[in-house]
Formats: sequence, structure tokens, C-alpha cells
Amino acid sequence: MAYIRVNSTEKRPNFLASETGLVLKTVQVDDTGISADEYGYKTVKGGTIYPSNDAKAKGIIFENVDVTHGERAASLIVGGRIYGSRLHTAPQSAAKTALAARGIIFDDDEPITSRAMTKAKAYTAGTTAFEASDIAENADGLTLEITAIGSDNDKAVATAALSDKKVTMTKVKAGKTQITCTVTDSLGNKTDITVPVEIA
Repeated sequence: MAYIRVNSTEKRPNFLASETGLVLKTVQVDDTGISADEYGYKTVKGGTIYPSNDAKAKGIIFENVDVTHGERAASLIVGGRIYGSRLHTAPQSAAKTALAARGIIFDDDEPITSRAMTKAKAYTAGTTAFEASDIAENADGLTLEITAIGSDNDKAVATAALSDKKVTMTKVKAGKTQITCTVTDSLGNKTDITVPVEIA
């Protein structure tokens, strides 16, 4: 008769932002503060800030280390780019400062490089309806739509209404005014564009 035992393991996303510039050194780690799992194993998990998650931090454990039977050698990241949000324990600010001084960069803290900005196109509204593609363009080809309009139009010249992602200017009398439209791209980025309105 066969006996089968299934051991559950934890799978986490890779916390390395880049292999470029990665610097490792060898350290000895023990089971201090490590609790045994349901099978009796003690593991220092990859992504653990070593030796502690505070100002004493010297690096980040590169991969899981089995310390069930005592001290073991481990690879410690002392330089490189890391996604702090993917570590199993969020780094404390003091630890981040200490690690940054040693050469570890947390990519989560860097400004996200956004895609091309949505820009206004040369367009003058009249009494007909217009949509996002008439007043704006995006170099990355993102889908655009008008999601809101302001109240800056001169209602003595024309009233404005947004319906089905289109803005309709209704003539009150001949003249010039404007209307500010919020254009949202398919990634959720918003840009306010002021559209000149000329009512004949």
C-alpha cells in the first residue's frame, strides 16, 4: 500500500526588479525567530530583510534557506533593484533607508514613467456634437473618451450637455465661448482640455 503526503508550499511573485546591478554576498543565517511550519521545517524565506527589518538591515535574503537543523549559508542581496511591495513582509522606512545606503533601490518609490500624454488637437466647436477624437489625441493610440465637462461655458451664448460620450453645444445666440472637457484614456489617465466654441 502506498502512502502519499502532500506538502503545501508558498509561491510569491519575483521581487527582483532587474538582474542588472545585482550584488550578492554569502552570509550565515540561523533559525533565530523562525517558527517551524506544520511539517516541522524552519525556513528563512527569500525576500526576508536580514538580519532585521529596521535600521540594522544589511541586505535581503535571495532565496529560501532551510535552517531546520541549524545555521546555513545563504545568499544576501546587498545591491540591486527590488520591488518592495512583493516582499512577504513590507520593509520598514528605517530598513529602506539602511538598505538604500548599501546600494539597494526600491523601484516602488520611483515615479512611474507614464505613457504618452493626451494632447489637445486644434478644434473649434460649433453647434454640432463633438467627441474625444475631435479634440484630443494620444501618441500611444490609447482609446479616449470624454467623461465630464465643466461649467465654464457662457450660457448666454450656448449651453453644453454630455451624452453618450459626446458634447453637444446648443446655440442661444451668436458669439464665442469655451467648454472644458475631461478626456480619459483607456488606462484611466485624465486630461482636461479647454475647447473654444464659436456659435454662428
